[in-house]
Amino acid sequence: SGDGTIALSGTYFNMNGNLLGYAKSEGGSDWKEFYVRDITTGKDLEEHLKWIKFSSMSWAGDGFYYSRYPEPKGGGELDDTNENSWVYYHKLGTDQSSDRLIYSDPENPRISNYASTSEDENYLYLYRSKGTHGTALSIANVIEGKHTFQTVIDHYENELNIIGNIGQTFYLHTNYNAPNWKLVKFNFDHPDPAHWVDVISESNNPLNSVSIVNKKLLVKYSQDVSSRLYVYSLRGEFETEVNLPTIGTAYGFGGEQKDTEVFYTFTSFAYPPTIFRYNVQTNTSAFYRQAKIEIDFSQYVTRQIFYPSKDGTKIPMFITHKKGLVYDGTAPTLLYAYGGFNISINPSFRISQMILLESGGIYASANIRGGSEYGETWHEGGMLSNKQNVFDDFISAADYLVANKITSREKLAILGYSNG
Repeated sequence: SGDGTIALSGTYFNMNGNLLGYAKSEGGSDWKEFYVRDITTGKDLEEHLKWIKFSSMSWAGDGFYYSRYPEPKGGGELDDTNENSWVYYHKLGTDQSSDRLIYSDPENPRISNYASTSEDENYLYLYRSKGTHGTALSIANVIEGKHTFQTVIDHYENELNIIGNIGQTFYLHTNYNAPNWKLVKFNFDHPDPAHWVDVISESNNPLNSVSIVNKKLLVKYSQDVSSRLYVYSLRGEFETEVNLPTIGTAYGFGGEQKDTEVFYTFTSFAYPPTIFRYNVQTNTSAFYRQAKIEIDFSQYVTRQIFYPSKDGTKIPMFITHKKGLVYDGTAPTLLYAYGGFNISINPSFRISQMILLESGGIYASANIRGGSEYGETWHEGGMLSNKQNVFDDFISAADYLVANKITSREKLAILGYSNG
């Protein structure tokens, strides 16, 4: 928009790639409005859907599934409680008022309901949540236009994410009875946990994500807060590791089942986000894109240490600075940590950090408890009655930096925000 108050808040291509669904929001609001554009002509269709929050657009046939709220009464869209998030199907060329109601639960108006479709568009996944964590899940076969749901999990104690299906076999990424996550599979006719089969069992390292590409499983683990990418067979057999440039964070690494190549982005404290193209068949990565920044990043080094907190728990911390810097307690140092809400603080690039590093300073990032760096156990170790661990971990990080002459108390600054 001319005044910059309207934002593009979502894009959703259909299976053929000829139609783009997109969402716009205004003035920073959570409310979104859906539109559809014909890629060939570059013109929008007549679709204009309102009263949508937190919902994606999941294509199926000549329409899509989505969730919306009832239209607020009397201009209450900014202050009314959001209740009755129900799932609808919109057929292209029709008015929103005629959209087909797929799922509703008026007895539980504060439960949020979201739908997504399988890649082959034969199945509909219904996710239900009461808050920011925990999901109930059901599946419906929609080939014949029916929406009779099979229950996978009916409680809200775990996270569930279907990564794909091959026929009636579904692959589920979950932390059900697995704080560090695992991958299981099940048949549509028997989706309950009693019939699950482990494909990739839980390990000591958190299993961050899995996708099915070219009849392979592309798997991302976090090992000591640094990404590891692997390729497994559909039976869960390890095949190979994808080499990454250095300590850091990779994301993406997913595509459609028919693809032979995928893209992923790699970044670290002194490594700007760089896109690589990965060939699944040859297990090779090729440089694709990187923002042009006039800095010689080869002059910097990141190392990881583990320091003891007050209770003896070993806490990881990344330390980044120019190569050859001598630890004599004189370098200005910025120490950052978060420690909350199951959020992992992974190595990432910020140009503001480089200003400090170019000036001979040190940037330290401590992975204190409360995040998801080591799964749910690490998260719980920094919440509720364990909240004091968060402060002890942070204080101990500062003590380590000073005791090892990496910096001094006079040269040390600390940074944190949001996690109150």
